Amino acid sequence: MAIGRADRVPAVVFRSHIGAPASSMDLEEMGVLGVREVIAFGSCGSIVKDLRIGDFVVPDFAVSDEGTSRHYGAPRRPAPDPGLRATILAACARSGLAIREGGVWTTDAPYREHRDRASSLAKRGVIAVDMEAAALWTVARHREMRVASIFVVSDELGGPGWNPGFHHERHVEGLQRAARLVVDILARHGG
Repeated sequence: MAIGRADRVPAVVFRSHIGAPASSMDLEEMGVLGVREVIAFGSCGSIVKDLRIGDFVVPDFAVSDEGTSRHYGAPRRPAPDPGLRATILAACARSGLAIREGGVWTTDAPYREHRDRASSLAKRGVIAVDMEAAALWTVARHREMRVASIFVVSDELGGPGWNPGFHHERHVEGLQRAARLVVDILARHGG
């Protein structure tokens, strides 16, 4: 964890635990400490053929296949905070960062990601899979916090087989670029 400032804005950067239950507990604790806005960034898997390792995703809705969201009264289609999402989109445009918008499939069972389910969701506008977004957005709504997300594609599931790219140069560089983008957002948003 790092505590400091982005320009004049107090900021905390930390690595959340993996998965909906653990990351939701992290968000709950951050809320108790007074955090009101969170930009979640990390990795996602692509479920469509034209979204490649290192590409950026700014999701606008989620399909929840995890168990945490229902305990917080999840809406049928969880969504990020629209204002904070718009802030992310504006920062991406300012920096010339090409992004894809669409839905994410949030599941806490990554080894049960079936090709048929992914294909069905892709037909409904879902482009990526993650393990936390739906839960984070739902917990935030319940706790009157604002959360939106930006992801970097780490692996591809939309082709003939699984193509892992967790250590691929494009993925690593994408995470670094996303981190710089978040710091820029913090500095501009609060200044």
